[in-house]
Amino acid sequence: MITDAMATPAPRIVVFQDLDDPPRAATYGEIMATTFQKFGFSGLITSGAARDIEQVERLQFPCWASSVIVSHGYCRFLDVNVALTVGELQVKPGDLLHADANGIVNIPHEIAAAVAELSEHYIQAEEIILQYLRSSQPTVPGYGETVLKAKRRMAELKESAHSLLKAKP
Repeated sequence: MITDAMATPAPRIVVFQDLDDPPRAATYGEIMATTFQKFGFSGLITSGAARDIEQVERLQFPCWASSVIVSHGYCRFLDVNVALTVGELQVKPGDLLHADANGIVNIPHEIAAAVAELSEHYIQAEEIILQYLRSSQPTVPGYGETVLKAKRRMAELKESAHSLLKAKP
């Protein structure tokens, strides 16, 4: 399975679809996470359950699961390098995934450059509101004005995003 999965260009994230619903045993734990980490994978995503949470956290190997379970798993791998579904997310080998504490998203390759180009600008637009709220004496009217300013900036960014997408072949 690892040999087959390594055929996908790096960086690689291993993605498992657990066919048990609800999960009856762990899809991964410390040994599986360590194995994938040692073979150069960047993280692990599953629709199944996780175990050995404290040990996996110490590995600093990012993992996402639908739940945590105490039961040891005896996984059978029916296939590798195939399209699958994790939660509601459709994933195919070679897809560009972004995963963080907020969840997982599949970014189409054709818009990846635009997403990268605009991400920091969206963060800065949100920062307009946060900076105001961190000020010494925010007021409700001032907050309203600040939110409008941030929304105008977001609208400009939306237009930039549309322009970038239209320019793509």
